[in-house]
Amino acid sequence: MYFVSSQIIRSLVHFLIAQGLAPEAVNKRLLNRANHLDDSRYKYPVSDYEQLMTFAAQHLCCDHIGLKFGQSLKTQSWGLLGHIALVSDSLGKVLQHALQLNTLVRNVGIIQLHHEQQTSHLSWYPSTKIQHYMVDELFSSWLSFAKYCSFKNTDLSLIKVQLTRSEPKPESLRAYKAVFNCPIEFHATTNTLSFKSNMLSSPLNSANQELEQLLSAQAIELISENDRINQ
Repeated sequence: MYFVSSQIIRSLVHFLIAQGLAPEAVNKRLLNRANHLDDSRYKYPVSDYEQLMTFAAQHLCCDHIGLKFGQSLKTQSWGLLGHIALVSDSLGKVLQHALQLNTLVRNVGIIQLHHEQQTSHLSWYPSTKIQHYMVDELFSSWLSFAKYCSFKNTDLSLIKVQLTRSEPKPESLRAYKAVFNCPIEFHATTNTLSFKSNMLSSPLNSANQELEQLLSAQAIELISENDRINQ
């Protein structure tokens, strides 16, 4: 089953209610699974995420709702991976952890990072057919994290963004341009953020190597446990 963690779904539910949607209407999309929102180990089917996003986009008339949700996400919503990210020493180290531990948050896609001369490309490939909301959330939340946790005056500018989704209507297009602040290619073959490679060495302002190692070991053990349960 393709899943999304309860922490993400709980954050999404709270976000949509804060946007003005009725709590009863939001929880109705989860059926009886709304009872598991506070269970940190519960895994929601990706269809629940998709239904919540589609419902919100239609009723709020906001095709870029994924961008807004990603910007609102607190790092703790990534669960244990979020806590590890907060104490990592650089953006590059955070991405290393994400590559290894992203299934703690969701198993819906594959993260890839590759380098070309002095440019790095961070891509996300969905493992199942989904709409554009999740990649919007991922990319905008990654950027928000980098801005929040990097030291002041760190250059976090992007070179280019590629998205497989179709070009949105003008209002949403303005939102994409405001978030990414760089050339955006729609109808692309991949979902990719391109940036200067030296951004990966940017130090973070709450690094704690000892805690990072401790939490990473716990996360690896948790993934191993999940793998045994799912066999």
